[in-house]
Amino acid sequence: KESLRDQGIKIVGGTLSSMIDEIMVQSYQTIHRSGGWFRSSRDYERTENLGDDVAAQFQLVLGSMADAVRAAADALGLNMDEINARIAAFQIEEIRISTMDLSAEEAQKELEAAFSAIFDGLAGSVVPWIDEFKKVGEGLAETLIRVATGVQVTQEAMIQLGFALDETDPQKFAQISEGLMSLMGGIDGFIEGMSSFVNAFATDEHKFAVAQD
Repeated sequence: KESLRDQGIKIVGGTLSSMIDEIMVQSYQTIHRSGGWFRSSRDYERTENLGDDVAAQFQLVLGSMADAVRAAADALGLNMDEINARIAAFQIEEIRISTMDLSAEEAQKELEAAFSAIFDGLAGSVVPWIDEFKKVGEGLAETLIRVATGVQVTQEAMIQLGFALDETDPQKFAQISEGLMSLMGGIDGFIEGMSSFVNAFATDEHKFAVAQD
């Protein structure tokens, strides 16, 4: 006698670079076989590859994560040779996503949670100090992208307001940027304040140059 114990999706692990090139995504079923009176009971697993189309979608998601982390690291001014090496070597363990008794919407949320965990792990591995800027309720990937965006806005403010900041350490520059954002109530408040200041006090020539840029 056999009964279904679990079923879902299995993503075979490996380095991020190898999984972007070639990934194995399978469906799995955990089956319990009752031995009856004369044999011992045991569990065994059935797996089946989900096909190239499914694998391609998973590869696109992983590739997008790598691109996002790479772009954020570049915006922070980090050494891109080191960053690319860390991204390529990032190790992903085998992932099992149980879909037993779940609706399609619930299964999708489980899949999204699994990818979110990979994204956060990648962000923390590639930029270890980003955890310093993490806010309550944020994942590390969200933190990384927010901080990188803030740094870009700060750099643009330096251009528009015509001042220089003598700071070459990416982490310290990020700290300065985050301090400025906090004082102005966030990125949107900082941009609004910066734009208002330029519009109120800059020369027409400077406004024209800013608009052109």
